[in-house]
Amino acid sequence: MTQIQIGIVGAGEITRLVHLPVLKNYGAVRVGWIADRDVQRVRNLGGAFGVARQIVLDGDILLPPCDIALVATPVYARRPYLEYFGALGNAVLTEKPFALSTADHHDYLSLCANSRIHCGYMRRTYATVRALRRMVREQWFGRLRSVRYSEGGRVAKSAGASKTLDMSYRKGGGVLRDLGCHGLDVILWITGAAHFQVQTSEIEWDHETDRQVVSEVMLSESEHLESECLVQFSVSWLSEQTNRMVFEFDHASVRAGIRPDEGVEVASLRQKQGWTGLSLDIAGARSNYQAFYLEWQDVVDACQERRQGELSAASSLLTTRLVDEVYRVGGGR
Repeated sequence: MTQIQIGIVGAGEITRLVHLPVLKNYGAVRVGWIADRDVQRVRNLGGAFGVARQIVLDGDILLPPCDIALVATPVYARRPYLEYFGALGNAVLTEKPFALSTADHHDYLSLCANSRIHCGYMRRTYATVRALRRMVREQWFGRLRSVRYSEGGRVAKSAGASKTLDMSYRKGGGVLRDLGCHGLDVILWITGAAHFQVQTSEIEWDHETDRQVVSEVMLSESEHLESECLVQFSVSWLSEQTNRMVFEFDHASVRAGIRPDEGVEVASLRQKQGWTGLSLDIAGARSNYQAFYLEWQDVVDACQERRQGELSAASSLLTTRLVDEVYRVGGGR
Protein backbone atom coordinates (compact mmCIF):
# COMPACT_ATOMS: atom_id res chain seq x y z
CA MET A 1 0.00 0.00 0.00
CA THR A 2 1.32 3.46 -0.92
CA GLN A 3 2.07 5.58 2.12
CA ILE A 4 0.24 8.86 2.63
CA GLN A 5 2.70 11.75 2.33
CA ILE A 6 2.51 14.33 5.13
CA GLY A 7 3.86 17.87 4.97
CA ILE A 8 4.13 20.00 8.11
CA VAL A 9 4.02 23.78 8.37
CA GLY A 10 5.14 24.84 11.84
CA ALA A 11 7.98 23.41 13.93
CA GLY A 12 6.63 24.51 17.30
CA GLU A 13 5.96 22.66 20.53
CA ILE A 14 2.77 20.88 19.47
CA THR A 15 4.60 19.46 16.44
CA ARG A 16 7.62 18.43 18.51
CA LEU A 17 5.79 16.99 21.50
CA VAL A 18 2.84 15.27 19.83
CA HIS A 19 2.44 15.25 16.06
CA LEU A 20 5.88 14.04 15.01
CA PRO A 21 6.11 11.30 17.68
CA VAL A 22 2.67 10.02 16.62
CA LEU A 23 3.33 10.27 12.88
CA LYS A 24 6.71 8.54 13.11
CA ASN A 25 4.91 5.55 14.65
CA TYR A 26 1.93 5.60 12.29
CA GLY A 27 2.71 3.02 9.64
CA ALA A 28 0.39 4.30 6.92
CA VAL A 29 2.09 7.70 6.56
CA ARG A 30 5.47 9.25 5.83
CA VAL A 31 6.50 12.76 6.84
CA GLY A 32 8.07 14.11 3.66
CA TRP A 33 8.96 17.62 4.79
CA ILE A 34 8.68 20.19 7.55
CA ALA A 35 8.71 23.98 7.13
CA ASP A 36 9.09 26.91 9.52
CA ARG A 37 10.31 30.51 9.52
CA ASP A 38 12.88 29.76 12.23
CA VAL A 39 15.97 28.25 10.57
CA GLN A 40 17.47 26.65 13.67
CA ARG A 41 14.18 25.28 14.93
CA VAL A 42 13.21 23.57 11.68
CA ARG A 43 16.70 22.13 11.21
CA ASN A 44 16.85 20.79 14.76
CA LEU A 45 13.36 19.30 14.76
CA GLY A 46 13.60 17.83 11.28
CA GLY A 47 16.96 16.28 12.11
CA ALA A 48 15.77 14.85 15.42
CA PHE A 49 12.87 13.03 13.74
CA GLY A 50 14.60 12.06 10.53
CA VAL A 51 12.57 14.32 8.25
CA ALA A 52 14.65 14.55 5.09
CA ARG A 53 13.45 17.92 3.78
CA GLN A 54 13.64 20.91 6.10
CA ILE A 55 12.35 24.10 4.54
CA VAL A 56 12.83 27.66 5.74
CA LEU A 57 9.78 29.79 5.00
CA ASP A 58 10.80 33.14 3.56
CA GLY A 59 8.65 35.17 1.21
CA ASP A 60 6.24 33.45 -1.16
CA ILE A 61 4.85 30.07 -0.13
CA LEU A 62 6.25 27.32 -2.35
CA LEU A 63 6.24 23.86 -0.80
CA PRO A 64 6.77 20.27 -2.02
CA PRO A 65 3.76 18.09 -2.84
CA CYS A 66 1.99 16.15 -0.08
CA ASP A 67 -1.30 14.34 0.45
CA ILE A 68 -2.13 15.88 3.84
CA ALA A 69 -0.77 19.17 5.16
CA LEU A 70 -0.57 19.77 8.90
CA VAL A 71 -0.89 23.53 9.42
CA ALA A 72 0.47 23.92 12.95
CA THR A 73 0.75 27.70 12.91
CA PRO A 74 -0.95 30.21 15.21
CA VAL A 75 -4.56 30.68 14.15
CA TYR A 76 -3.99 34.33 13.18
CA ALA A 77 -1.28 33.26 10.67
CA ARG A 78 -3.28 30.43 9.10
CA ARG A 79 -5.07 31.97 6.12
CA PRO A 80 -2.19 32.10 3.54
CA TYR A 81 -1.48 28.39 4.03
CA LEU A 82 -5.13 27.39 3.74
CA GLU A 83 -5.36 29.41 0.54
CA TYR A 84 -2.22 27.71 -0.78
CA PHE A 85 -3.20 24.14 0.05
CA GLY A 86 -6.83 24.73 -0.88
CA ALA A 87 -5.77 25.78 -4.38
CA LEU A 88 -3.74 22.56 -4.67
CA GLY A 89 -6.61 20.38 -3.44
CA ASN A 90 -4.68 19.05 -0.44
CA ALA A 91 -6.33 17.59 2.62
CA VAL A 92 -5.49 19.79 5.62
CA LEU A 93 -5.39 19.37 9.39
CA THR A 94 -5.20 22.47 11.60
CA GLU A 95 -4.86 22.92 15.31
CA LYS A 96 -7.75 24.33 17.34
CA PRO A 97 -9.30 26.84 17.39
CA PHE A 98 -10.09 26.59 13.70
CA ALA A 99 -10.83 30.28 13.19
CA LEU A 100 -11.03 33.60 15.03
CA SER A 101 -14.59 34.29 13.92
CA THR A 102 -17.58 32.62 12.35
CA ALA A 103 -16.96 34.60 9.16
CA ASP A 104 -13.37 33.31 8.99
CA HIS A 105 -14.59 29.77 9.63
CA HIS A 106 -16.92 29.99 6.62
CA ASP A 107 -14.12 31.49 4.51
CA TYR A 108 -11.70 28.72 5.41
CA LEU A 109 -14.26 26.02 4.59
CA SER A 110 -14.77 27.61 1.19
CA LEU A 111 -11.04 27.33 0.46
CA CYS A 112 -11.11 23.53 0.69
CA ALA A 113 -13.84 21.01 0.08
CA ASN A 114 -15.46 20.53 3.50
CA SER A 115 -14.43 16.90 3.59
CA ARG A 116 -10.78 17.85 2.97
CA ILE A 117 -10.16 20.19 5.88
CA HIS A 118 -10.08 19.10 9.51
CA CYS A 119 -9.63 20.70 12.92
CA GLY A 120 -7.90 19.06 15.86
CA TYR A 121 -10.72 18.86 18.39
CA MET A 122 -9.27 15.51 19.40
CA ARG A 123 -11.13 15.28 22.73
CA ARG A 124 -13.99 13.87 20.68
CA THR A 125 -11.92 10.68 20.50
CA TYR A 126 -11.69 10.24 24.31
CA ALA A 127 -13.31 7.04 25.56
CA THR A 128 -15.15 9.07 28.22
CA VAL A 129 -16.56 11.49 25.65
CA ARG A 130 -17.66 8.66 23.38
CA ALA A 131 -19.34 6.97 26.35
CA LEU A 132 -21.22 10.15 27.29
CA ARG A 133 -22.28 10.65 23.68
CA ARG A 134 -23.77 7.15 23.65
CA MET A 135 -25.51 7.71 26.99
CA VAL A 136 -27.24 10.80 25.62
CA ARG A 137 -28.20 9.21 22.31
CA GLU A 138 -29.35 5.88 23.74
CA GLN A 139 -30.89 7.43 26.88
CA TRP A 140 -29.24 5.02 29.30
CA PHE A 141 -30.48 7.12 32.23
CA GLY A 142 -33.33 8.95 30.55
CA ARG A 143 -33.17 12.34 28.87
CA LEU A 144 -30.31 14.74 29.53
CA ARG A 145 -31.44 17.76 31.56
CA SER A 146 -28.32 19.83 32.31
CA VAL A 147 -24.52 19.93 32.13
CA ARG A 148 -21.89 21.45 34.42
CA TYR A 149 -18.40 21.90 33.01
CA SER A 150 -15.37 23.25 34.89
CA GLU A 151 -11.73 23.34 33.74
CA GLY A 152 -8.51 25.13 34.56
CA GLY A 153 -6.69 26.36 37.64
CA ARG A 154 -4.29 29.02 38.83
CA VAL A 155 -1.64 29.59 36.16
CA ALA A 156 1.57 31.54 36.69
CA LYS A 157 3.98 32.75 34.06
CA SER A 158 6.76 30.24 33.61
CA ALA A 159 8.94 28.69 30.96
CA GLY A 160 6.28 26.04 30.45
CA ALA A 161 3.31 28.40 30.32
CA SER A 162 1.20 28.57 27.20
CA LYS A 163 2.41 31.12 24.67
CA THR A 164 -1.17 32.37 24.47
CA LEU A 165 -1.16 33.34 28.15
CA ASP A 166 -0.84 37.05 27.40
CA MET A 167 -2.01 37.13 23.80
CA SER A 168 -5.10 39.11 22.80
CA TYR A 169 -8.24 37.07 22.24
CA ARG A 170 -8.34 38.69 18.81
CA LYS A 171 -5.25 36.64 17.89
CA GLY A 172 -6.35 33.40 19.52
CA GLY A 173 -5.13 34.06 23.05
CA GLY A 174 -7.07 33.92 26.29
CA VAL A 175 -8.47 31.05 28.30
CA LEU A 176 -11.60 30.55 26.18
CA ARG A 177 -9.82 30.08 22.85
CA ASP A 178 -6.76 28.35 24.32
CA LEU A 179 -8.62 25.95 26.62
CA GLY A 180 -12.36 26.48 26.78
CA CYS A 181 -13.09 25.88 23.10
CA HIS A 182 -12.27 22.20 23.70
CA GLY A 183 -14.91 22.02 26.43
CA LEU A 184 -17.60 23.77 24.39
CA ASP A 185 -16.85 21.53 21.42
CA VAL A 186 -17.15 18.39 23.57
CA ILE A 187 -20.50 19.52 24.99
CA LEU A 188 -21.91 20.24 21.54
CA TRP A 189 -20.52 16.95 20.23
CA ILE A 190 -22.02 14.90 23.06
CA THR A 191 -25.45 16.53 23.01
CA GLY A 192 -25.86 16.94 19.26
CA ALA A 193 -27.43 20.35 19.82
CA ALA A 194 -27.93 22.48 16.72
CA HIS A 195 -28.93 25.71 18.47
CA PHE A 196 -27.77 27.66 21.52
CA GLN A 197 -28.56 30.81 23.45
CA VAL A 198 -25.89 32.37 25.65
CA GLN A 199 -27.85 33.59 28.65
CA THR A 200 -24.97 34.97 30.71
CA SER A 201 -21.24 35.45 30.20
CA GLU A 202 -18.98 36.92 32.87
CA ILE A 203 -15.40 37.42 31.70
CA GLU A 204 -12.39 38.56 33.71
CA TRP A 205 -10.47 40.71 31.25
CA ASP A 206 -6.79 41.62 31.44
CA HIS A 207 -6.64 44.20 28.66
CA GLU A 208 -7.62 42.06 25.64
CA THR A 209 -6.86 38.71 27.27
CA ASP A 210 -9.63 36.76 28.99
CA ARG A 211 -8.36 35.05 32.15
CA GLN A 212 -11.65 33.54 33.34
CA VAL A 213 -14.99 32.84 31.68
CA VAL A 214 -18.18 31.80 33.49
CA SER A 215 -21.21 31.35 31.27
CA GLU A 216 -24.67 29.82 31.12
CA VAL A 217 -25.81 28.49 27.76
CA MET A 218 -29.14 26.95 26.79
CA LEU A 219 -28.87 24.20 24.18
CA SER A 220 -31.74 23.03 22.00
CA GLU A 221 -32.73 21.51 18.66
CA SER A 222 -31.34 18.04 19.22
CA GLU A 223 -33.27 14.84 18.67
CA HIS A 224 -31.48 13.52 21.76
CA LEU A 225 -32.78 16.23 24.13
CA GLU A 226 -36.31 16.45 25.53
CA SER A 227 -36.45 20.19 24.86
CA GLU A 228 -33.71 22.41 26.27
CA CYS A 229 -30.54 21.66 28.20
CA LEU A 230 -28.86 24.20 30.50
CA VAL A 231 -25.04 24.27 30.45
CA GLN A 232 -23.12 25.91 33.29
CA PHE A 233 -19.64 26.47 31.92
CA SER A 234 -16.50 27.71 33.67
CA VAL A 235 -12.86 27.92 32.53
CA SER A 236 -10.18 29.81 34.40
CA TRP A 237 -6.51 30.62 34.73
CA LEU A 238 -7.25 32.52 37.96
CA SER A 239 -8.98 30.07 40.30
CA GLU A 240 -9.00 26.35 40.97
CA GLN A 241 -11.62 24.39 39.04
CA THR A 242 -13.05 20.90 39.52
CA ASN A 243 -11.75 19.82 36.09
CA ARG A 244 -14.84 17.71 35.68
CA MET A 245 -18.02 17.55 33.65
CA VAL A 246 -21.31 16.47 35.21
CA PHE A 247 -24.35 15.38 33.19
CA GLU A 248 -27.73 15.35 34.91
CA PHE A 249 -30.20 12.86 33.42
CA ASP A 250 -33.78 12.00 34.38
CA HIS A 251 -32.72 9.09 36.56
CA ALA A 252 -29.04 9.57 37.42
CA SER A 253 -26.07 11.92 37.52
CA VAL A 254 -22.96 11.02 35.53
CA ARG A 255 -19.57 12.65 35.88
CA ALA A 256 -16.22 12.33 34.14
CA GLY A 257 -12.84 13.98 34.45
CA ILE A 258 -11.45 16.28 31.79
CA ARG A 259 -8.36 14.13 31.17
CA PRO A 260 -8.60 11.06 28.92
CA ASP A 261 -7.21 8.70 31.57
CA GLU A 262 -10.04 9.42 34.01
CA GLY A 263 -13.13 7.27 34.31
CA VAL A 264 -16.89 7.76 34.28
CA GLU A 265 -18.93 7.60 37.49
CA VAL A 266 -22.66 7.43 38.14
CA ALA A 267 -24.81 8.35 41.15
CA SER A 268 -28.52 8.08 41.82
CA LEU A 269 -30.44 11.33 42.14
CA ARG A 270 -31.14 10.51 45.80
CA GLN A 271 -27.54 9.73 46.79
CA LYS A 272 -25.26 12.25 45.10
CA GLN A 273 -22.36 11.28 47.39
CA GLY A 274 -22.49 7.63 46.37
CA TRP A 275 -20.56 7.76 43.11
CA THR A 276 -19.86 4.39 41.48
CA GLY A 277 -17.37 3.82 38.68
CA LEU A 278 -18.73 2.48 35.40
CA SER A 279 -16.80 -0.23 33.58
CA LEU A 280 -17.43 0.52 29.92
CA ASP A 281 -16.18 -1.43 26.94
CA ILE A 282 -16.07 1.55 24.59
CA ALA A 283 -13.19 2.09 22.19
CA GLY A 284 -11.52 5.47 22.53
CA ALA A 285 -8.46 7.34 23.71
CA ARG A 286 -7.27 6.89 27.27
CA SER A 287 -4.16 9.03 26.89
CA ASN A 288 -3.25 12.18 24.98
CA TYR A 289 -1.03 10.24 22.58
CA GLN A 290 -3.86 7.83 21.83
CA ALA A 291 -6.13 10.82 21.17
CA PHE A 292 -3.71 12.32 18.67
CA TYR A 293 -3.24 8.90 17.06
CA LEU A 294 -7.01 8.58 16.62
CA GLU A 295 -7.11 12.15 15.32
CA TRP A 296 -4.63 11.25 12.59
CA GLN A 297 -6.45 7.99 11.91
CA ASP A 298 -9.66 9.93 11.29
CA VAL A 299 -7.93 12.39 8.95
CA VAL A 300 -6.02 9.71 7.01
CA ASP A 301 -9.10 7.49 6.61
CA ALA A 302 -11.22 10.45 5.47
CA CYS A 303 -8.51 11.43 2.98
CA GLN A 304 -8.20 7.92 1.54
CA GLU A 305 -11.96 7.38 1.35
CA ARG A 306 -12.69 10.96 0.24
CA ARG A 307 -15.39 11.45 2.85
CA GLN A 308 -16.12 13.75 5.78
CA GLY A 309 -14.40 12.58 8.94
CA GLU A 310 -15.41 12.94 12.58
CA LEU A 311 -13.02 15.90 12.88
CA SER A 312 -14.12 17.67 9.72
CA ALA A 313 -13.83 21.42 10.24
CA ALA A 314 -17.41 21.77 8.99
CA SER A 315 -18.57 19.90 12.09
CA SER A 316 -17.01 22.49 14.44
CA LEU A 317 -18.68 25.54 12.89
CA LEU A 318 -21.18 25.68 15.77
CA THR A 319 -18.28 25.63 18.24
CA THR A 320 -16.78 28.73 16.62
CA ARG A 321 -20.18 30.44 16.65
CA LEU A 322 -20.63 29.64 20.35
CA VAL A 323 -17.17 30.97 21.26
CA ASP A 324 -17.97 34.16 19.32
CA GLU A 325 -21.23 34.62 21.20
CA VAL A 326 -19.73 33.97 24.65
CA TYR A 327 -17.19 36.71 23.90
CA ARG A 328 -19.85 39.09 22.59
CA VAL A 329 -22.13 38.70 25.61
CA GLY A 330 -19.11 38.93 27.92
CA GLY A 331 -18.01 42.29 26.57
CA GLY A 332 -15.58 41.29 23.84
CA ARG A 333 -14.82 44.27 21.68
